[in-house]
Amino acid sequence: FLTSLETLLSPSPKAANPPSLLAGMSMPDRHAMKPRMIHVLATISLTPGSRDEFLKVFSGVVPLVRAEEGCLEYGAAVDLETSLAAQDELRQDTVVVLEKWTSCEALEKHLMAPHMIDFQGRVKELVTGIQLQVLEPVSDPR
Repeated sequence: FLTSLETLLSPSPKAANPPSLLAGMSMPDRHAMKPRMIHVLATISLTPGSRDEFLKVFSGVVPLVRAEEGCLEYGAAVDLETSLAAQDELRQDTVVVLEKWTSCEALEKHLMAPHMIDFQGRVKELVTGIQLQVLEPVSDPR
């Protein structure tokens, strides 16, 4: 997990401006970037059978994250079995964290918050990988 965190916190080789905490993303100069809401999907892969334990620890950090400046939404979700043909197989050892932030800066501060550093240490033996997607809403053309 810490290796995954280090990847999130390492500078992007594509970035020509000051390094971002979000590896692999080229972000514009912070002074030129207007704050805008962002969506984050953090897909967390866990050691087999550890999802309930992870969610118990996760539930303790949720109120602290929701109190952070810039946090609009923060919560966990797990796969739900449906009859939809397009749905992938259920992932019993995966948690998806759904987040909304007022800006990339707020997300970067969140990643370095003391309670998040503590949380990462508490779940590091349970986490085998993290995939992060940072999305921006598309304007309604109406």
